[in-house]
Amino acid sequence: MSSRQLRVGLFSFGAWRFEVFDQTAGGWKIVLHPAPGTSLTPQILVTDEATGLPQLLDRARAWVLSEDEPAALRASG
Repeated sequence: MSSRQLRVGLFSFGAWRFEVFDQTAGGWKIVLHPAPGTSLTPQILVTDEATGLPQLLDRARAWVLSEDEPAALRASG
């Protein structure tokens, strides 16, 4: 499987930035970047399904909105 990827977008969701990559061998990757100055580290979500981007974006939003995240970084919607 090739590790080639193409960045296709950068989206804001609350204080977070979602960097979206098309994995050229099939599938998608999203890197969730927290707001600068926080102690949180970026998170990576991946799917091997070519049509899986909407579901992966849903997972990314759910992760950011989870109750385990500090209230100051939760997206408002």
